[in-house]
Amino acid sequence: PKCSVGAKESLSSIADAVSLAYLAPRVLSEGNKLKGVKNVAECWGWFSEALFQFGFGKLDLKITIDEAYKALGNTNAAVRGKAVDAVAAVLLYVPQLRPKFDDQKEAIKAQIDSALAKFDGPPPAPIRGPVLKTLMAKTANKDESESIKDEDEGEDDLIPRVCIANSFG
Repeated sequence: PKCSVGAKESLSSIADAVSLAYLAPRVLSEGNKLKGVKNVAECWGWFSEALFQFGFGKLDLKITIDEAYKALGNTNAAVRGKAVDAVAAVLLYVPQLRPKFDDQKEAIKAQIDSALAKFDGPPPAPIRGPVLKTLMAKTANKDESESIKDEDEGEDDLIPRVCIANSFG
């Protein structure tokens, strides 16, 4: 917990390089195995924050749901609370998954619904991740080529054009 901000940023940087879909299942499965409940809660807290930064993308639903079940069944309230927030974030992206949590205790279902009600509108667009970097690079290349074309268009006006198609015959 003392270095949780640094740890979260490190995990986010790794997800930036590889992808959240690759990193999240590993963090959640290993996080649920930790003995320190504060660390388990922080893993779930990072995951719910990362969903909004990276988007849902191609996350493995089965692994995410399985790990969420483990965390929701944890005896520690902080772990359950962070897991509820993460499940609500997942449901914001994939509302069709709501029936998967119908077999949870009534209190957990009420907490999930309450956490989900806090979000207004559609999920935010991703602001990080390798897919976003690729799109930004393509956009930058397109902008550069357009600016080069714009510069060249001024020079084209200075060169006289002569059709030479008839001279090859």
